[in-house]
Amino acid sequence: MIAFVGLGSNLGNRRDILQRAILSFKKLNGTKVVDCSSFYETEPVGAPGSPFFLNAVVKIDTGLPVRELLTESLLIEEKEGRVRTVLNAPRTLDIDLLFFGHHVIEDTDLTIPHPRLHLRKFTLIPLVEIAPDFIHPSLKISVSDLLINLNSSEKVSKVSDDLKEMLKIR
Repeated sequence: MIAFVGLGSNLGNRRDILQRAILSFKKLNGTKVVDCSSFYETEPVGAPGSPFFLNAVVKIDTGLPVRELLTESLLIEEKEGRVRTVLNAPRTLDIDLLFFGHHVIEDTDLTIPHPRLHLRKFTLIPLVEIAPDFIHPSLKISVSDLLINLNSSEKVSKVSDDLKEMLKIR
């Protein structure tokens, strides 16, 4: 199953944390990292005054069921020192399951597609970089068109695009 995972960090050595998270996905049984966006520095949404984030989106091909992928993602966050305190608090690592194939899941603890991805420039820009024609299964529109139609003043700046070689993704 092709899945897209959003990564973000605004505490610690953000770049190293995101790189280790990507490598952790590469090591998951039955999972292959297919592609990874560049890293983008982004202003925090919903937490004025917090440090800026480093964000990326990773495309994986996984044989894991969605619940197991969620559990593994939470373990990767924990391994990187993620501590859940208050909503939108600074964090070493945040992993969001953006898409899981074209499935639509609405449970109390898991919503896929991610319920706010169409409102977040920091998610759409890296997503469009690696999968511009992917169709949002609920909104029935490409992620490129979602980005074009987004009215946001969010600051998002590409800071690195050397990941594919460094991580030997392809």
